[in-house]
Amino acid sequence: MKAISKNIGISSKKLKPYIDLVRDKNINEALVLLKYQKSPAAFEIHKTIESAVANAKDLLIPGIENLKINEIYANQGTTLKRWRAAARGRPGTFNHPTSHIVVKLSEWGYKIWDKKFIQ
Repeated sequence: MKAISKNIGISSKKLKPYIDLVRDKNINEALVLLKYQKSPAAFEIHKTIESAVANAKDLLIPGIENLKINEIYANQGTTLKRWRAAARGRPGTFNHPTSHIVVKLSEWGYKIWDKKFIQ
């Protein structure tokens, strides 16, 4: 099962340490690890994993407790370009980075999102 969160207001550089923390883990273990992290990045990843689990429940996939995170990554999204007044009336520019989080769950040996058997 697959879930995508788009235009998260956190840079992908700040998301990657938490993504590496849960990669290739069981979903229950990953959700517990992220629940007790105080970072907003961990909260956004937690929400995306819960969304993927809810998608699996909607498709009536058996053995949801046996799902693991097969693929998880964060890509760079659009950058919001902003400005603030600087010295002598000039604009001082700065960027607000965004990112997209993709989570793909699988059972052992199967890719659920495209129904193909992995050898």
